[in-house]
Amino acid sequence: MKLSIITINRNNDNGLKKTIESVVCQTFKEFEYIIIDGASTDESTNIINEYSQHITYFVSERDDGIYYAMNKGIKVANGEYCLFLNSGDYLSSSSVLEKAFSHGFFEDIVYGDIVLENDLNQKSLRLCNRSLSIFHFCGLGDVLVTHHQSSFIKLSLFSRLGLYRTDLSITSDQVFFMKAIFEYGATYRYIPVIISIYDINGMSSQNKEKYQREFYNVSLELFKYTALRNSIKSIAFYDKVWNTPFVKSWYNFYNAADKLKFKVKRFFGKDFYYNNSKALSLKQLNKKFIPRKIRIPKNKKCLVWGTGADSILIYNYCNENKIFIYGFIDSNEIKQQYSFLGRPVFAPKYTFENKTQGFFIVIASRNYCEEISKTCKAAGLVEGKDFVVPFKDCHRRPE
Repeated sequence: MKLSIITINRNNDNGLKKTIESVVCQTFKEFEYIIIDGASTDESTNIINEYSQHITYFVSERDDGIYYAMNKGIKVANGEYCLFLNSGDYLSSSSVLEKAFSHGFFEDIVYGDIVLENDLNQKSLRLCNRSLSIFHFCGLGDVLVTHHQSSFIKLSLFSRLGLYRTDLSITSDQVFFMKAIFEYGATYRYIPVIISIYDINGMSSQNKEKYQREFYNVSLELFKYTALRNSIKSIAFYDKVWNTPFVKSWYNFYNAADKLKFKVKRFFGKDFYYNNSKALSLKQLNKKFIPRKIRIPKNKKCLVWGTGADSILIYNYCNENKIFIYGFIDSNEIKQQYSFLGRPVFAPKYTFENKTQGFFIVIASRNYCEEISKTCKAAGLVEGKDFVVPFKDCHRRPE
């Protein structure tokens, strides 16, 4: 079974009916529907009984809060993914699940866009970011982070990380996302689909001060993890500091001065080593580097060979040009155990053994691109058709 939709409810009969109706009308049918009710005293139980033929599992009993109820739903779920759609929230259309699963994802966390709705039925669309950094979760990003109402979370991820923390009353879902992505290296993917309509009259929206205070306290605990600190340096720093107009201008000036220095040293010192050490400036990147070189066939999946600085250049270019990166390749077995920039890291052997999946490799390593190119050709791949070397200054640098 592909999906377990979990709805928790307590004394919100009108919201619950709206939620149930959006689920039972779906054209996509590979899901089970679980409702966890907190011993409601309104008409909620009658509404559930009305739609009982569409509900896989239902229980109505007292619990100790939102995340107790969500954990109760996880424990009885059987789907590959979980979607938490609390009472009052509802799916955006009758075909939204079909559209979402047509993307053929496999990642640990898959999220889409969301619409916020207030008590006056006024709606506002919030687009989520394609890549996530720690700044987005800390409220410093310029876009919305992922919500559980618009996220498909692998059930196996809860087995690896544990269930939602019940000592937190309002932020446990965001803490789970933070821990999964930045500490455990969970893979994630954004899909351009409006998944759900989010009722902003919920607890987290109505208690913003409590939410911020609780999230701040628990964030301090998460910073003890080395992997989280490394993520801040590599992802958030690049997003918020390095990738700014001021730094880009400085970087262009620095590269021009650096090139001049290389030319002077080469002319006077006859040192040809510098000729092989040209840095790729952002100006070159925009005008010469990728637009002509990378042409990914529409029927192929893009893999980037390398997990270094050159790979980040490729990653940013692909994000800007809406090219989806299926994953990265690295021969280092340690790196294969984790994700890189939210994407899985495969061994070269995996790629060569699964040619039928239609992979297209972008070699993102100027140091070793000649060796990687030879390896690809030895495996029967054709340059231009199955892989590409985008860097012009592709030479092995001296150690």
